Amino acid sequence: LGISQSMGILAFTFGPMLGGIMGETYGMSSPFLILGSLLCVCAPIFSFLPETAKLQPYNTFSAQRALAEATSSFGELARDPNQQALLAMRLATVTGYSCALTVLPLHAALTWE
Repeated sequence: LGISQSMGILAFTFGPMLGGIMGETYGMSSPFLILGSLLCVCAPIFSFLPETAKLQPYNTFSAQRALAEATSSFGELARDPNQQALLAMRLATVTGYSCALTVLPLHAALTWE
């Protein structure tokens, strides 16, 4: 989970910079073409990954039962102090990213004028 979160943070950090460099060097369509090409390469690879979800028969699904199970398990998690702390930390992290993604481009635009 930590590696997954780290890769997401690195993508937010370096993605715009690399896209800007590629756009200035090779034209504005190059980042989109490269990303599309990478996605076309990754799609077949993902299709060969093994399925890990447990299969259930189609006739046993009940929306009411699924909703009841989801709300009861969420209620248990929401009452746990450790989960509350993790949720608060996640909220603070996402809020920080939001502020950075809002303020940094504005600051850069004012600096480079």
